[in-house]
This record gives sequence, structure tokens and C-alpha cells, in this order.
Amino acid sequence: MKKIIFSSIILLMSAVLAFSQTISSLDHIQFKGMPVDGTLAQFSSNLEKAGLPVVSLDKTSLTAIHHGSFAGYDDCTITVLSCPKDMSDYVYCISVAIPCPDDLNQIQTEYQTLKELLTLKYNEPSTETNTLHKPESHACNFQVPGGDIRLSVEESKGQPWLLLTYTDSTNELIAFGSILGDL
Repeated sequence: MKKIIFSSIILLMSAVLAFSQTISSLDHIQFKGMPVDGTLAQFSSNLEKAGLPVVSLDKTSLTAIHHGSFAGYDDCTITVLSCPKDMSDYVYCISVAIPCPDDLNQIQTEYQTLKELLTLKYNEPSTETNTLHKPESHACNFQVPGGDIRLSVEESKGQPWLLLTYTDSTNELIAFGSILGDL
């Protein structure tokens, strides 16, 4: 009888452990098929293996910058942000800056194309802001497993960009949890 109970407990513990490992890998948003998790150096290494060479890795500012193609767009800048080292150094946010032509109609077309592709994959955006003739006011957010994705039109140094920002909810909470507790 004791052997049966002991075997049942071992079997139950194994099932719980396997389930918790599966769940923990699902707790993180995916970027290029990779969970947004791990340290800045680990995640940057994975991006390099995926064909996005690192341009700079600054452990002081907790950022890594990669350059390459993303979702069919060339010349993209991928910025990876991590939590402060005293909190874990885990990656919590990735932004992809996609250069755009200066033409307002082309920017709106590229924005709509990416929005339609994201909608196809993740369903309708949870929020959306559009202002006619002000492309920098276009933005939409998609709630996805493990976090959210924001598509927006931004401008930097006179150059318009489409910006895709992937934010991991679990690691963002680690990054800002103590600050949020104060507010």
C-alpha cells in the first residue's frame, strides 16, 4: 500500500513539474519564435544566431542594438531592453524600427499592411489611435499571450519609422514592480 501511495505521489509530482515547465515557457511573449526571456547577453546571442548581428551591447544602459531584416523589411534596427541587473538582467522589451519613405501615403500603406498582418495573426487590436494627416499619431496595440505588441508610426531626426514594440508582461513586472509598488 505504501508503495502505491509513494508511486502515486511521485507520478503526481512529475506531472505537476512537467506542466509548470510548459506553463512557464508560455508566460513570455514570442519574438521571432523565441520567448522574450533570459539575460540581455543570452537573448542577444540568440538574435545573432537568428541572423540579426549585434551592433552594440551596452550592459551599463541595459540595451543591445541589432541590425538586419525583419518581417520582409530591410535595414531594421532592433533594440533589446533588459531589467536592471539588481532585479535580474532579464529582457523585457524589444523594439523594431522599420525605416519608411517620407511619403505620407506610403507610410500609411506600410502601417496598414503591418496592422493587417498582425490582425491576421493575433485578431483585432485591443486599442487603436488614428489621426488623419498626422501619421505619427497612428498606433495600435495587440494583447497577445505573454504581453503585448504595439505598432506605431514614430519620427526621429526627421525620419519616419514604423515601430513594433514587443513587451513581455512577466519580465516588465520584474523590471518595474518595485517602482509600481511606490506609486
